Amino acid sequence: MTVPSLHGLAMNRMRPFAALCSLLLCKLLAPVLAQVPEGSLLEHREEGEVRLAEVRRYVLRARNARLGLFVQIGHHDWASQISQCLEEVLSATDEPTGVHLNFVNGTAPSDDEVEELLGYVQGKHSKANIFVTNSAGAAADMPQFLMQLDSATRGGVDYDILLKLRVSPRDDVQQLASQALCGTRFHVRSVLNAFASRPSLDLIAPAGTIVDRKTSKKHLAPSVFNKVLGNQSWTGFSEGSAKGFRSLLLMNTGNVGLNEAEDLATYVAGGSFWLRRQAEPLKTAVAAIPRLAPLIQKHNAEAHALELALECFVTTALRMRGRSLATMPPAPKVIAMYYPQFHQVPELEKFFGDGYTDWKALQDFKGEGLRKPLSEERGGLGFYDLMKRQVRGRQAQFAKQHGVHGFSYYHYWFGGEGGHNKSVMWKIPYQVLHDGQPNLPYFFTWANEPWTRKFSGQAGEDGTGTLIPQTYGDRDHWEEHFEHLMQYFKDHRYMKIDNKPVFAILRPQLLEQKLEPMLKLWRSLAVEKGFSGLYILSSVGRRFYEEHNYKAELLDGAFHNAPSCRDLCGGVASDRDLYLVKEQHQYWGAATGFDGRVHGNSGALHVTPKDFQQALVGSFANMTAMPQRHVPENLFFVGSWNHWAEQHTLEPDDKYVFGYLQALRNALEHVKPRELEARETAATQETV
Repeated sequence: MTVPSLHGLAMNRMRPFAALCSLLLCKLLAPVLAQVPEGSLLEHREEGEVRLAEVRRYVLRARNARLGLFVQIGHHDWASQISQCLEEVLSATDEPTGVHLNFVNGTAPSDDEVEELLGYVQGKHSKANIFVTNSAGAAADMPQFLMQLDSATRGGVDYDILLKLRVSPRDDVQQLASQALCGTRFHVRSVLNAFASRPSLDLIAPAGTIVDRKTSKKHLAPSVFNKVLGNQSWTGFSEGSAKGFRSLLLMNTGNVGLNEAEDLATYVAGGSFWLRRQAEPLKTAVAAIPRLAPLIQKHNAEAHALELALECFVTTALRMRGRSLATMPPAPKVIAMYYPQFHQVPELEKFFGDGYTDWKALQDFKGEGLRKPLSEERGGLGFYDLMKRQVRGRQAQFAKQHGVHGFSYYHYWFGGEGGHNKSVMWKIPYQVLHDGQPNLPYFFTWANEPWTRKFSGQAGEDGTGTLIPQTYGDRDHWEEHFEHLMQYFKDHRYMKIDNKPVFAILRPQLLEQKLEPMLKLWRSLAVEKGFSGLYILSSVGRRFYEEHNYKAELLDGAFHNAPSCRDLCGGVASDRDLYLVKEQHQYWGAATGFDGRVHGNSGALHVTPKDFQQALVGSFANMTAMPQRHVPENLFFVGSWNHWAEQHTLEPDDKYVFGYLQALRNALEHVKPRELEARETAATQETV
């Protein structure tokens, strides 16, 4: 057995203090490896054994760590696919963490790219182990993961919880895995909390990806049923995979019910999941990999059959032992609706007097029971002026700390008579664009109703007339409106889905026959500007069931606009898709309350932070139970960030302080995995 050498590249002019243990069967002490000269190739092999890996870079910070990220990369577009997951995992905990990246099938990065990658990881987490390797073999999934894990174990590096992430050509299954397993740092914490609180839980997979012969379509994600299974149920193993599966079980024990095991055969579509390191079947698979490696490296049917057998073995054996498998939904990405007022607005001063903002209306209100902004002395924002950059910077800080992914700014644009287009309350979005705060993802929701004195959207209903009319103009107006929006669409923070800027229209039905030609023009202009189109949303609220005079297929999705949607969507938070919504994608939401007395409106929804958190927990649990939901990203709309005059706000207040923000973070960090039905029997628990 030859002694391996380490090929390492200097990173930040610092030489690693230890070296990488073999990816095969040897276990060497760090002091020995530290003396190995640089510039050589790790090529450790038994006599006649296939060389499995070349070490590109290795940094050891901690031998015992809570979690390890193991990525098997089989596609050239790896950087864009792992960047978000890598960032969220590294920011989820301050505890030591491992990052193991293995590149196969000619996808290896250049030396400069490796150095850039390592610099990024170390910049994000000072206690991160980093392993970067290349493999020449064909297998890019479970065998590579087991080789990576064997390497770490033999090198004296151990983890409690593992994230196995497979990177292959981008598709919906890959996207689902990234979002469900590491979509946000709060979601990663949910996973870690679930493992800590459930000792019997060994594996967590994306919702709708755990497959056996009895899995019904309603329990599968659409991408899994359509793309992985080809619109049919899984029928079980091929002859070659069954042979390999039996061999693995017999390695684990000589007394196993093979027929029963094959009947319970289970695998995770897409090959990505969280796993407890001490799971017994995983230990068996790792121990077997040195013997199986030469077979797996071959480009033939036997190799692929054995790879599938490995994928099924761990999950199936866990179930037969009575251990728990669970699923997680895509990480909820909270979008808080943002009211860009609270500064001098000429139109408001014209209609309501000099210096008018909703702060004045709130302060002048004589009724009881209204929340007001928490003072700056107590750590809040006070009655702020949104033109001040530092105020918006603190808003971003509060939002990021508590799980708000981004803002949807209300956008006010009026197409009036006589060819006049008018943008109102434009200063805050303009400041966001030019001074960078709040530094969060964002998009616009067009509040496309006419303005009346009560901001009710019903022109003249109170006898005082319309303040600003809304007629939506013609083609020239639409082009001018689009050009105004383009300056924001080009901002890297402006949210896109599939390279389409997201744009919501609060009440598209009001555009009547103008909606279709306007959207057709806008989408065409977006393509001319280099986008793939526009991603247009409508809102679901109290007026949703008015007579609709637009075709749902003109829009891409609809969001539950809380609190307006409370009577339709399940109360404080959404608990289901609404069957009458015909748009392709449907996004859920939640409300922090409602009280319209400041603006002279009736109706109230009183929600405490405890109520809010309980509703969120229930909504997120229903997401897990409904894997057939299909959304490109699991955007979750909260009403609102700062609508103080209507009392739906996440911002700190004088009654509950940071209560609503803390409730949001607590719910996001405790999304409950849904455990699969345990199909074990007394006999199988003893045999596997």
